[in-house]
Amino acid sequence: MKARNDPTPLSIWIIAALWALGALAPTIRWAISAWPTSGGSVVALVIVTLVFVVYHAAALIRLSRWPIVLQVAALAWSVLSRTLGGNFDVGPTSALGLFMMWVPFGVYLACTLPHWRKMNWAFFGRPYRPHAHLEETFA
Repeated sequence: MKARNDPTPLSIWIIAALWALGALAPTIRWAISAWPTSGGSVVALVIVTLVFVVYHAAALIRLSRWPIVLQVAALAWSVLSRTLGGNFDVGPTSALGLFMMWVPFGVYLACTLPHWRKMNWAFFGRPYRPHAHLEETFA
């Protein structure tokens, strides 16, 4: 597998950590409240969520473009299903919901898209390996 020469930018590390915490918090909160009634489905959902969060964070840190593509597709699917399903309200409560959905997504894109040219299309990203001549210079 090819390595990349650019280290992971700090904004990618920050957004990967924030995204992971933001994705796990509601799942853990739901798991604690739903455990007494349906233990098996809670375990299954928590495992699926953990796999997705670990993939997303690891691939983003290894500068893969796929987490961004999947995030945009998930948001587009959410908006499209709400619109076609008739659940897309217009009013003060829906405006707050839209604000709470689009602001974090805007921050996510603002932290990741400036590094798009450094990123690669490998599904899990590529490991970081500095140039050999840099190692010789600072050794």
